Order: sequence, then C-alpha cells, then structure tokens
Amino acid sequence: MSKYQLRVFDPRKGDSFDYRISRHEYFHSHASGFFVLNSWPDTRIWSSKLDSHVTRAPSYWELFVRAVQETSRLLLLIVDRRESAIQSDPAVSGLKLLSTDVSLLVYSEPSIERIQLFFDLQQKYQTYGEWIFAGCNDNLKLPNRIANWSELAQPSSLELILPQHEKLGCFLYRNGETSEIIFGSRLFRDLDVLVERSRTG
Repeated sequence: MSKYQLRVFDPRKGDSFDYRISRHEYFHSHASGFFVLNSWPDTRIWSSKLDSHVTRAPSYWELFVRAVQETSRLLLLIVDRRESAIQSDPAVSGLKLLSTDVSLLVYSEPSIERIQLFFDLQQKYQTYGEWIFAGCNDNLKLPNRIANWSELAQPSSLELILPQHEKLGCFLYRNGETSEIIFGSRLFRDLDVLVERSRTG
C-alpha cells in the first residue's frame, strides 16, 4: 500500500499554507482564515519531523460534504476545458456551465447527491488534469478571454479561485497526474473530528 505525506495547516495554531498565485501575489491560508490539508504520495526514502505519514490517501468525502453544508450556498466543479465530453455528460445536464480559455466551470445546488455525481465524474473520465470541487457563496469572476496566445496564459484552476477566497467556503483540489490533494475550508463545528476521521477511517 502506498504511503502518503500529509501536512496540516491550522490557522488557530498560526500555521499557513502559502501558494504562489502570480509573481507578486500569494494565497496565505492563515490570513484568509482557511484550514488546509495537503497530501501527496511519498516517494522519498527519508522524511522530516514536520511531515506526518499515512499509509493511504486520506478520505475527503465526508469532510468535504460537511464543509460544503456548513460554509457554502453553491457547489462548483472546475475541470480542464479540454475535457469536452463532460459538457454533454448527464451529470451536468441542466446546470450552469461557464468557461475560460483553460477551464470549464459548473455550478449547482450543494446537495449530497450532486457532490457524489461530481466526484463520480472524475472516476468516470480518469483524467490526468486538475479537478477542483468547491463550495462558494457567490459566482467567481472570470478572467477576460485571451485574444492573442502570445499573451500570458490564463490562470490555472487554483490560480482562479484562491485570489477570490472571500467568495469560497471550501475547496478540494485533486491533481490527476501527481495524485496531490489539497483540501481547504473555513472553520466550522466538528471540523477537527472530521479531519481525524478522514486520516484514520
């Protein structure tokens, strides 16, 4: 069984998950009030004392569902725009679909059934791209279309949502190529219990 690295960034303890959005802009989870879990396959033969080892990838299903229920009014799925088949999939039929030059965004009501359908899409298509499942309280602002591809590339999925963290309640980022997972959420009741359950259950 593969071993995973897991890092916990708890803003109540002064921890901060820092992500570079652009050359001069960073997302700081502590300043933004987000609790973050970051896990990825452990390919090293050594580890620092700051890292926590788990024998498998944590289960984020229950944790994400509760985070959406506690923090958000909308459910959002963001995938690579090249996954054109998803646009005609029954799982997104009748939903609000938007797109940038690089991403497809799908908004829905934050029901457990819809979250399951969105999770199933990733299993169905088994892509190596980036997938983001998020709970938000307002629609995200989209970047302008690129008229000339010699211009700077548009933001990736994380670079799209993190600068708008004030609209987010939670997010779950999955990288199909590296198997890295990043879960972030605003604090809510029973968060600590659910985090522990995700790591051991």
